[in-house]
Amino acid sequence: MLSADGGQYGEDQPALCLACRGLCTVQIDVQGANQDLHSGVFGGAVANPIAALVHILASLHDENGRILVPGYYDKVVELSAAERQAIADVPFDEDAFMSGLGVDALPGEPGYTRWSAAGCGRRWSSRASGAASRATA
Repeated sequence: MLSADGGQYGEDQPALCLACRGLCTVQIDVQGANQDLHSGVFGGAVANPIAALVHILASLHDENGRILVPGYYDKVVELSAAERQAIADVPFDEDAFMSGLGVDALPGEPGYTRWSAAGCGRRWSSRASGAASRATA
């Protein structure tokens, strides 16, 4: 079965999705004091669980957007030069993209186009299981 029920680059450029981005789940439990603490009395004396959670979440990426979770990239295969060129050949107007979304900037790792960052920048390889299939990370 083949499903082409997905987006396309433009009205005159059909696309067939052969893989999808990977999914990673994690559970983070942060525990604070055994009661609600008023910041006017306890502020600074006891760690704030929300501040701790914000710190944990911020530490998942570096300033360039690279994921810092140990082992995250272990099964990631870099795109070949031919694959990078094929992505670069797809017309993509970054300014129009940002304008349509109402944003002033797009995040992403250096060395990856914004279009490739949206879904094609890296491939997830299932080498460890011995399977030959690949999906987008």
